[in-house]
Amino acid sequence: MAAETTLLILGATGDLTSRLLLPALGQLLAREPHRRVRLRGAGMEDWDDEHWRQVVRESFASGGFEKAFDAV
Repeated sequence: MAAETTLLILGATGDLTSRLLLPALGQLLAREPHRRVRLRGAGMEDWDDEHWRQVVRESFASGGFEKAFDAV
């Protein structure tokens, strides 16, 4: 089993995170299914955990990598 990596995203509520960073992470996780990532986000907006998960899920799906969400 691969070690889990923690990725802290500063500016997680910003446009670039949902449009560029998260879809790219979804692509990485789809190509390397053994990799596990724990995502932590900090940003200007006051989001709860469920909203953050929804943003990550939608961003992965926008790149066609919705199955990669299971690795997060």
